[in-house]
Amino acid sequence: MPTYRPTMYIEAFARLSSVTHPPANWAQLRGLAFERHLHDVLKAQLLQPRTSFRPSGEQVDGSFLHRGRIYLLEAKWTKDSLPASSIYAFKGKVDGKLIGTVGIYISMAGYDEDTVNALVVGKDLNVLLFDSDDWLRSLKSADGFARVLDYKLRAAAEEGTPFAASSGLLSASTAGDSLSSVAIVTEGRMDEHIVQCLIRRLTLQRPVRVVNANGAANLPRIVRLVVDLDSAQDVIAVVDDDAAGAAAELQLREAGPQVFVVRADPYLDVALADEIRALVTTMDAYRAKPYDARVAIVRDAIANMPLPALLQNATIRRLLKRLSDIGAWNGDGLADLDVSN
Repeated sequence: MPTYRPTMYIEAFARLSSVTHPPANWAQLRGLAFERHLHDVLKAQLLQPRTSFRPSGEQVDGSFLHRGRIYLLEAKWTKDSLPASSIYAFKGKVDGKLIGTVGIYISMAGYDEDTVNALVVGKDLNVLLFDSDDWLRSLKSADGFARVLDYKLRAAAEEGTPFAASSGLLSASTAGDSLSSVAIVTEGRMDEHIVQCLIRRLTLQRPVRVVNANGAANLPRIVRLVVDLDSAQDVIAVVDDDAAGAAAELQLREAGPQVFVVRADPYLDVALADEIRALVTTMDAYRAKPYDARVAIVRDAIANMPLPALLQNATIRRLLKRLSDIGAWNGDGLADLDVSN
């Protein structure tokens, strides 16, 4: 049996991710190359993949065998995150197969928040979602994909979530060494980027990781999962100040005494409106830009402002005060401010 070489597959994935001057038909070429890469990895990890078959007029990207059970597979590498309609088309294929069949959807561009919310509130959960971080983690050992899949299956069974970030595996496998860690769970990808930019500005006194729940409806499930994986860590949930955020906050009241809620005012990027307008004039101009461009604007807005100026922002101040209260940050600059709001 050939030895699994993680570096070979990680480098192959990196080559697909970082083409400097792509040809005009690169999207199609990359899709075909990714399909071959996917097959090679699953085969090397002894999951017996079968790719691209057509039952009765529909196309399924593939299937594989894990612990005696067949899973259907679909993978996409698109420019933008996938909407709910894409997942529901795949779910329709899964629904038409043997009772109990589970589908695995892999999207390198991630998913719209509405996508995960729609699956969470649906009647039947038979599709699990992977993103690029999940796939990269799957490449790192000979049983990498199986470990990530088992983690997601358990999260789906225990918490009803179709999308559990595999970063949770870190706390599951190192709970004995990470008793002083802090997890910040956000509603979406943009919130995740903003919080990561913020904590990079701080001198932290405890390890802090950021987990994207990919939707308000999914957030309480992810928080409970994080708590179950490591009950000794503190968890901060950042929710939007809207109806969905209020519903999530209500559910979080029973998540445990180590769970704290911070409300954005009304959303994290809107809370940074003054800082963003300094770079792009208006919020409408900001919203009109592609997602990656908006991330770059937010990153620059946070990186270029002195920390005392950032602390004037009420939402950021609430989040950083919570980090200070639980001993994850020394609170430098908070003492001179009104932190009651």
